[in-house]
Amino acid sequence: MKPILIIFLTVLAVISIGIYTLNYLKNESAGISHQLDTLEEKVRSGQWEQAEALYAVLSKSWKQSRVIWSTLIDHFEIDSINIELAELGSYIETGERSDALSKIASLKILVDHIPEKEAFTLSNVF
Repeated sequence: MKPILIIFLTVLAVISIGIYTLNYLKNESAGISHQLDTLEEKVRSGQWEQAEALYAVLSKSWKQSRVIWSTLIDHFEIDSINIELAELGSYIETGERSDALSKIASLKILVDHIPEKEAFTLSNVF
């Protein structure tokens, strides 16, 4: 009876950690996506000083998030976000509207894709 209890508790712990991790990734990616939406509005309206300030906030929050994300997801995804974010920063500094908007769109796709990729679904299992 004792081994069955240990197995049950272990499975329960693994499932609980998986659910917590997925919820964490969903919440963090939603926050980053919201920041990208706000940044997109500033870039579209040509408010470059405010866009630079928002980019600084976004970059700071990403640096904090990526520490935890690196233990949870594939490093290729993190590297892709890092590259796109660095390019976005230079486009905002130089006032390149179309390039900045394309990088924001790319970042949204990358960030929103991560929780979908990590979710426990049949398409991810097989």
